[in-house]
Amino acid sequence: MRTAEPVKNAAFWLFMAIALVIGGGLYWAAESRGPSDTSYTPVVVEPKPWPGAIFLGDSYTAGSRAGGEGARYTTIVCNQLKWRCEVNRQGGTGYTNMGQPEENETKFVSRNC
Repeated sequence: MRTAEPVKNAAFWLFMAIALVIGGGLYWAAESRGPSDTSYTPVVVEPKPWPGAIFLGDSYTAGSRAGGEGARYTTIVCNQLKWRCEVNRQGGTGYTNMGQPEENETKFVSRNC
């Protein structure tokens, strides 16, 4: 079987030629990329301030029956929505009610907010 020998030689040299072309192509691709920059520069993102909300109200807004400042509805809403919270409240007052003079309470209209 002398005819199988040239086929094996041809297959070997074809494989070698293909390997040489692929290897040369990989080498060329690696060299043409240039030096790789492996340094890392972190992106600094400045936090944005939370939007603000102001609540005007009476003892319910103050949280008098809620069990403290942390349980009042204004605090809960601001925490859930990530708002800065300003609460302007006077117990016993309304929009037109004069409030309790002995507590220095005034109408909402005359307050300085």
